[in-house]
Amino acid sequence: MATEPDDLGLLHEVSVLRAADAMDVNGAGTPTDPTTPVLATGYPKWTQIVDPSAACLLKPPVITGVLAASGSPGTLVTITGNNFGSAQGNGRVSFGGQVATISGAGWSPNGDSIQVVVPPLSPGLVGVVVTAGAVPSNSFVFTVTQ
Repeated sequence: MATEPDDLGLLHEVSVLRAADAMDVNGAGTPTDPTTPVLATGYPKWTQIVDPSAACLLKPPVITGVLAASGSPGTLVTITGNNFGSAQGNGRVSFGGQVATISGAGWSPNGDSIQVVVPPLSPGLVGVVVTAGAVPSNSFVFTVTQ
């Protein structure tokens, strides 16, 4: 048994079966074809079929641009890229290691832009990083001005 968050961030128990161990959901107790999905029973529990030979790969977030390239603390900045996720969830944006406040249009539903406010930092170059879940993006250079 494991737990997984749903779209609202609530955790639910999840049963995981290997395809080879799947049984007929009609109750006959006979193995099904491994390509036939097994239905979930007993909400809020779900059943997943897992192919132990398949690797689960998450695409890391990637920053392709920061608009504007410089600004003082408090400036609204738009970060563009991909794989940010459709909602903020456990995501965050940091400038030089300091977490920024999500603002303006916020986290775009198609996961390709985020609007944030530059946190209080000393002038100079800092790296901007988007973290989606626990996966960090590339670092993008931003110039903090006075």
